[in-house]
Amino acid sequence: MSTESTLVDIAIHLKESFEARETALHRELHELEARRSAIHADLKLAADASGRLGKYQPKVSGEYKCPYCWMQREQRPPLYPIGGGTRHEDYFRCSECNREITVES
Repeated sequence: MSTESTLVDIAIHLKESFEARETALHRELHELEARRSAIHADLKLAADASGRLGKYQPKVSGEYKCPYCWMQREQRPPLYPIGGGTRHEDYFRCSECNREITVES
């Protein structure tokens, strides 16, 4: 194999390596952009938290409302008693996020 052929083979190998790296970098950039969007959403959630807290109503029309769904998505799904409570605690479950909430009675 001539020197020129060897150098061309090296250049071809480098080109293929760069192309493979380019694909990986595009994928990584897409993941970073998705993460950036998630961080912006979390920042907005944090910035709006005081306003949402001021509007939170724990009981509407006789139903307890999930504080998690309200603070995170400004939704008011009901909390249902799930039983198993004690003399000192009541247990509820959100109909939307399924989170269990323990309330001292």
